[in-house]
Amino acid sequence: MTAVSVLFHEIVAFLTTAPVLLQGVATAIALFLVLFVVLFVVPGLWIWFRLSQTLRQLRRLKLQGSNDPAPAFARNKTLRHLWAEYRDTLHEQRTLDPATGTLTPPVFRATVPAAVIFTTETLVDSRVRTEFFKHLPGLFTGVGIIGTFSGLIQGLEAFKVDVPRNREYGAGRGYDVRTRRIRGCTERGRGVM
Repeated sequence: MTAVSVLFHEIVAFLTTAPVLLQGVATAIALFLVLFVVLFVVPGLWIWFRLSQTLRQLRRLKLQGSNDPAPAFARNKTLRHLWAEYRDTLHEQRTLDPATGTLTPPVFRATVPAAVIFTTETLVDSRVRTEFFKHLPGLFTGVGIIGTFSGLIQGLEAFKVDVPRNREYGAGRGYDVRTRRIRGCTERGRGVM
């Protein structure tokens, strides 16, 4: 067995014998983690793959000397729509060649920067629901705080000062030693140290 599988089995064995509250906190954390992987990491990797594929196609078209990048955006609905929006902002400029009397091939001038149309929000954030996942660290913190204080309360409820074992090894013994010391100092007239 690998170290990971041994660790996993130990965690499962611990959680099956753990208090219900600890099991609930562990379940909430596991649920948040699964949601993060399924709804954020997997779609994020898919988007990264598709965008890198589009970038390779754009580089290939540039090497071929093509002036129309539309084929690179044809496979993706969002990119195709964004390209159509950006294409509307381009201004075609042609000049008359006086030597031949013909129009020169068109040159396109951008009236709007491409970063205005092709934004992170439209390409990535809306697809992977980043608004929800920006709050996930706060949710983890909240569950952790609830678990911490619930465990403290549960531990304090189980703590009994009257039990002799707790008096010997716990807070009760420290209390008794301190009170004896205070009594001893006040009886001798030296005051409290």
